[in-house]
Amino acid sequence: MSNRLWCIDCDFKLTATEDVEVKKAKHSFFAIRAASDISPPYGGVLANSASGVGAKGTYGKEARWCSYHGKRRGRGDWRRGRLSG
Repeated sequence: MSNRLWCIDCDFKLTATEDVEVKKAKHSFFAIRAASDISPPYGGVLANSASGVGAKGTYGKEARWCSYHGKRRGRGDWRRGRLSG
């Protein structure tokens, strides 16, 4: 990998010691905070492996990966991120 590329690879195994209820929440377990200028409210694109795009197509939806990309404000380069599961 180059010094401009970051990769986060996580595996989680949770074992409950008692009955639990996991309620639906926008950021309930694992979240990545993107730079605001490439996040969806500011022109960035959020997508997933199930062809979902934007908040309606991705939030609360099961997918193998999610990604975001967008053009940085005041810079000519693009930034892209991807979470695989």
